[in-house]
Amino acid sequence: MVAETDGTMPPTQTHTVDRTAVEVFLLNLATFNVYSAFYLIYSVRASEQRLGQRPWPTFVWIGLFFPILNVIVTACGYAKLEKQVRSAGVVPRIPFPLEGALLSTLALASLLPLPYWFLVFSPSLVLAHIQSVVRRADRRANPGDSRPKLSTIEVIILFVGLSLVAAAVLVRVIGAGNRS
Repeated sequence: MVAETDGTMPPTQTHTVDRTAVEVFLLNLATFNVYSAFYLIYSVRASEQRLGQRPWPTFVWIGLFFPILNVIVTACGYAKLEKQVRSAGVVPRIPFPLEGALLSTLALASLLPLPYWFLVFSPSLVLAHIQSVVRRADRRANPGDSRPKLSTIEVIILFVGLSLVAAAVLVRVIGAGNRS
């Protein structure tokens, strides 16, 4: 049974991914867009708990392994997250389902040749925008919230991942330069 809400976000200890937009951007970039899947799962489940709804069944996440289903699952997930944001009185300029579909579509850019391959970094920008709106809604709903610092594992992921991103970019650019 789904509980109804009166349109306000009840104070609770359940939060979406509690990071700044810059941290979300860097974590997504450092993990080659894998962080966006974690962000979607964690944020939508937290959103559903806040709205008094039960979490999605586990089998729905199988869509993350199929590109076309991924676009649909992502759009539906971000629609639920947008519902939480709207319940806090924050209206996103761009609808979250549209941004979610764009995010999962842009993640496929790694298959493109240069210079279009650099679109692979675009999902991180979309995810950072979504997170900035979510943080604004969280601050409005829970003004006394404090944001936890990055964990040690997240710092390691950032260091290793961003090093790999830099190496991947250099290899692509140098490889393209040698073909000319």
